[in-house]
Amino acid sequence: MAETPMVPSIGAATNLSNVSAPRQTPQTCRCGDSTLYMAFPEWLSAWDSPWTCRHPAHPGPLETIDTCTTCPDWRSRQS
Repeated sequence: MAETPMVPSIGAATNLSNVSAPRQTPQTCRCGDSTLYMAFPEWLSAWDSPWTCRHPAHPGPLETIDTCTTCPDWRSRQS
């Protein structure tokens, strides 16, 4: 019987069904961006709002990342 190839630290890699889909957060959204890397004067608000939405319908700093969980315009970066 052939053994399943595996890495000792993570186990067998034959079943990837436990991989979850990306969560709807600014980190995984095409329109999400770090406020710190925005142009002056927007980057000055990075301490209070670390994430910014660049979507044309509602651009600006995000008060909370929970805003993205219900956003109809959320699009994955990987798509």
